[in-house]
Amino acid sequence: MQTKKRKKKLAAQVKRIFVESEKRYGSPKITRILNENGWNVSQKTVTRIMSENSLRSKTVKKYKATTNSKHNYPVIC
Repeated sequence: MQTKKRKKKLAAQVKRIFVESEKRYGSPKITRILNENGWNVSQKTVTRIMSENSLRSKTVKKYKATTNSKHNYPVIC
């Protein structure tokens, strides 16, 4: 019985951290936060909890310049 209670509490903590991060943190960062807060948990466990609860982090794409304005070609309007 002890493990079921722990799993429920752990799942609640994972969901709380995930929501507080505006759904941006993935399992590595959530694992690090949980370990800092006294939970002894592996990344694999956090990954499993996240997938069971359909929690997927948002990926933020870096800016990529697609226009090369440093050229000697004429500009056609």
